[in-house]
Amino acid sequence: MNQIACLLLAAGNASRFGGKKQLALIDGQPMILHTLNQLTSVFHDDVYIVTGAYADDVRPYVEDRAHVIENDEWLSGMGTSIAKGVERYVIERLMLVLWSRWVIRLSSVAMIISDCVTGLME
Repeated sequence: MNQIACLLLAAGNASRFGGKKQLALIDGQPMILHTLNQLTSVFHDDVYIVTGAYADDVRPYVEDRAHVIENDEWLSGMGTSIAKGVERYVIERLMLVLWSRWVIRLSSVAMIISDCVTGLME
C-alpha cells in the first residue's frame, strides 16, 4: 500500500458536456479509463473512485481497476463525493483527483507523492 491513496471524483452528470463524459471515447477508449490507467500505474491498488450520476454505466469499466464508491447524493455537489470517499475507507492521506483531467503528468503526481512522503518523514 502506498502511503498516499488517490480519490478520483467521477460522480457528476457532465451537464455542460451534454451527457456521459466519463464514457466519451478518446482514441477508442472511455475517457475515465485514460485517467484510471495513468493513476493505477502510480497508486496501484490505492485508487478509490466515486461514481454517481452514471454509476451503473461507469462501474463495469472501473470496478476491476479501482475501489468503487457510489454516491447517491451526487446532485448535492462535489463535497458529498469527497465525504463518501473519506467515510467509506480509512484513508490517512489522499490525493484528490478530478477525473476529467484525463491527461495527467505522471511525473508531477510522483513528485507530489515524493514530496509529501519526504515531508512526513522529517
